[in-house]
Amino acid sequence: MAYTIKNKVRDYLERLPELRENKLKLIRAIWEDECSMYHINTMEGFMDALLAGKLSHPETLRRTAMVVANENPHLKPSIEIQLKNKEMELKMRGGKGDPS
Repeated sequence: MAYTIKNKVRDYLERLPELRENKLKLIRAIWEDECSMYHINTMEGFMDALLAGKLSHPETLRRTAMVVANENPHLKPSIEIQLKNKEMELKMRGGKGDPS
């Protein structure tokens, strides 16, 4: 079985429960490991690697984390964070839509 982004995200969420609470921390952790793997240690190197597609795309990581959490309820963030995220989502939509 190939080691996919989905497997990578699941591994991080299982090993580091604090990353379940904040997607930006998850992205940072994955990028830090990827930068280490590619021997990237400058901002210029980081930006070049990101633009070249060597690093995982942040939106892909965010969406994958959501899929993994939905498939593995024990990897979801706390109820408080889930409610906060739902409130933020509603605010971004201008309060429109069904809040359930």
